[in-house]
Amino acid sequence: MNPANETTVATPDPLAELRARADALEIQLAASIADTEARLIRAEMKAQAILAGMVDLDGLKLVDYTTVKLSAAGEVEGAGSVMSRLRQAKPWLFGHASSSS
Repeated sequence: MNPANETTVATPDPLAELRARADALEIQLAASIADTEARLIRAEMKAQAILAGMVDLDGLKLVDYTTVKLSAAGEVEGAGSVMSRLRQAKPWLFGHASSSS
């Protein structure tokens, strides 16, 4: 038999497959973390809006979220100041501030 005429069957590299799976899982994890952080920030902004007395939470569509960050401890930083600035800039979005928790 002539070795040049034989078709070579590539055997899958298990290490390459594992690396590809790990890369795909890292991408999924990063997307999940980003989604979770965004949801947490939106929830905190809703809470701050209610505390500030926002009449309609659709006013949150006007919020610039770039200054609101999630700290390493999991706290949302900047939500109160963003809401305060929004209240000063667009007071018609707000009624009275809620003092209840």
